[in-house]
Amino acid sequence: MVADALRYSERQLGLYQLRAWVPMVNHVHISIYPEARLSRVAKAIKNHSGHQANAILRIIGHTGLPFWQEEVGQDRSLY
Repeated sequence: MVADALRYSERQLGLYQLRAWVPMVNHVHISIYPEARLSRVAKAIKNHSGHQANAILRIIGHTGLPFWQEEVGQDRSLY
């Protein structure tokens, strides 16, 4: 699911060039060459993966709640 979201945002949306990514237990680290603002990149990845996760959750009977919790300052970049 995360890999699909990363590839979609890179290939279909053209938001960045993906260099590397590492999935962690509850988040993912990515290394990119951005072609868009990082806030747009984060939003695209979360939207795509959230829609996929919610589709899976609907299949097993869980509905109504957003997949991603609200975060303040958690998405950041390092140079």
